[in-house]
Parts: sequence; structure tokens; C-alpha cells
Amino acid sequence: MEDLNELYSRFKPFLGDENRRPRARWPTTNVIEGTEEPLTQVPSYDVNLEAGDLFTQLCAVTNLVKIGPRRGLFLSIDNVSDGVIRVWREWLREQAERSATEQQRDGQTRPDDSSILWIGSSKDVGVRFRVTAKEEGQVPLLLGQNEDPPVSYTLEYQELLVRTNKLLLTLETSEAQQIAHAGKAIIIASYV
Repeated sequence: MEDLNELYSRFKPFLGDENRRPRARWPTTNVIEGTEEPLTQVPSYDVNLEAGDLFTQLCAVTNLVKIGPRRGLFLSIDNVSDGVIRVWREWLREQAERSATEQQRDGQTRPDDSSILWIGSSKDVGVRFRVTAKEEGQVPLLLGQNEDPPVSYTLEYQELLVRTNKLLLTLETSEAQQIAHAGKAIIIASYV
């Protein structure tokens, strides 16, 4: 059972058709040597740090959802983790400088990978990002001697890692609660 605590379940982000924004005047396919392949859209988040800011924070909530028979209907929603990810200026700079080939290595993600930011110190849930620097605008005229200039980066969500043990415990708890509440109903009605 000790080995189970070292395993992680990995999830890649997917934007379904209902979540994609229409892109006017942009092609929907890449044409490479006569073959067409659909463009992939990666969910991302823009981070802007003002002069002197050392970090920003991202709120992170991970839920285990049981989908119902109709679109938008969930049979159950169970919280796996709820926390904050701190994104430090130094980490953003280091990740943006990593080579593209190093950032694209698929299937080799390890829990000690520097591109993963963890929710809490237990390392139960983490998000792997690809970081790209955005074009710098005008640098302010007045900056303190030890003050960093404003910077902007784009964080692309690459992968969600959840400790498999944590995921299984959440699933077992959810199933046990559903069995305990089976057959019980609350009826709200008015009697005239």
C-alpha cells in the first residue's frame, strides 16, 4: 500500500466545443504539406506582476464529479482539494527560459518536476504549466534600486496531477455517502 501513495493520476485539459470562443478571421485548420489537422486550443491564464510584486496567487479547487444522464446535470460533486497556488516571479522567469523541448516532454512528468505548482505542502494535487513571456511594454521611469519591473506571462495548463490515494479515498467516501442516503427523500409540498 505504500507504493500507492507514490502514484499520481494525470489529467490533460480538454476544451469541448461548448467552451471554445468563436474566432473570427482565424483559420480552424493548419495546412501542413497538403494535410489538414485541427488547431488545438490550450486553456491559459495571463499573469501580470506590477513593479515590486513578488508573486500572485491562483485559487485552485479540484472536484470529483459524477455526470448525470443530461448535459449540465451532475449526480454528485465531491471536493478533492481546495487551496491556493502561489506563482512566484522568479519561478515564472525560470520556466519561461526553459527550452521548448524540455517543456514538451510528454509522459515523463515526475512529482519533483519544477514546472508543477502544488496546492499545499502535502503534494496531493498539482498543476503542470507551460510558461511563456509576453511582450514587455514600457518600463516605468521611476523604479527603486531593488524593485523589479512589471512583467507579464501566459500560463498554459498542461496537466493536473492528483495523488491516486487521495482520489480513491474521495471516491470511496462519496460512494459510502450515496449508499447511506439511498432511499431517503425530502418532499416539499403544500397541503390545502
